[in-house]
Amino acid sequence: MSNSRLLEYRAGPTARRLIQDRGLTPSLIRTFVAPASGPKWLVLAGLDRAMMDSDLLGRQSGNERRVLLVGASAGGWRVMAMASSDPVRVHRLLQERYVNQVFRRGVKPSEVTAAYRRMLNEVFIEAERTAIVESTRFDVAVHVTLARGAAGSRQRWLQALAMVAAAGCNVLTAKSMMLFFKRILFHSRPQDWELPFEGTVVKLDQGNLSEVALATGSVPLYFDPVADIAEAPPGHCIDGGMRDYHLNQKYVDSDDGIVVFPHFQRRIVPHWFDRYTSHRVPAADMTDNVLQIHPSEAFVQSLPGGRIPTRDDFKIFVDDSQERIRRWNQVIDAGQRLGDQLIEDIERGCIPDLIELF
Repeated sequence: MSNSRLLEYRAGPTARRLIQDRGLTPSLIRTFVAPASGPKWLVLAGLDRAMMDSDLLGRQSGNERRVLLVGASAGGWRVMAMASSDPVRVHRLLQERYVNQVFRRGVKPSEVTAAYRRMLNEVFIEAERTAIVESTRFDVAVHVTLARGAAGSRQRWLQALAMVAAAGCNVLTAKSMMLFFKRILFHSRPQDWELPFEGTVVKLDQGNLSEVALATGSVPLYFDPVADIAEAPPGHCIDGGMRDYHLNQKYVDSDDGIVVFPHFQRRIVPHWFDRYTSHRVPAADMTDNVLQIHPSEAFVQSLPGGRIPTRDDFKIFVDDSQERIRRWNQVIDAGQRLGDQLIEDIERGCIPDLIELF
């Protein structure tokens, strides 16, 4: 696929066939997946809003079937915003509050946790929490990780040792992750979840949404774990990306529609520690119904510094937060072009011809 394009498309065999037969239409989309990302999600903000403005997710199209919005970490925050009563406004508010977080050198995990708790409570006020879990158009699901033993410790040195052990064990086998982390999926309509899930599916409701939102983004060593969330098994919960980083779950049965997966990069990493094992990719059945949409390398190179923002920017620009904020806003502005490209490709009907198989 030409690097002169802003967007590139990849799909599994079933997804490509369905799109070629029916086009990329709201009636075809069953699930929208937002991966764990940290600040990398900012490059996708324009894509999110294009999907909302175009009604690609069927919010206003009158589809009888509900669309599942599912995410982990910052991806969980994105899908919550998209299911709110005023999704574009709430999504922009989330973006603004996120970008303008400022942390001093040597900030403690308890301070970071408190700052993000305030941010999330400002974005997802009580009325929005109710709207999200009672949405008539969307089901919302958020991945959270229940940390086992020292992996959920509030003592950074002890948690760090557990993370090193987990990383080492993962090199040997991905199955070792269950020794350290248990998957929890908070779902607004858990009775409708029918697919196999290696973990626990529990109710996402107005009463626990705030704690779920905080927990799914609670990066180990940077945040304090979130203890004993209502409806979930007791224990300390941390970032949902530890077990569900980009894509680590099948969300649609064969021929039942597709999963739309906007991603900030080409490679799909199943869970957090697979970042260090380049051969690890999702199983073929997990991507069979998936349409991945991601920025081209040429687009990424056009961004400030030739890259997408990362969490390291908080350290790199710790003494010049305004420069970080300026760069991040430039990325958001540039990302609007991705949304424009998506809408143009849909209107031209050219996406089936642009899809590359996984």
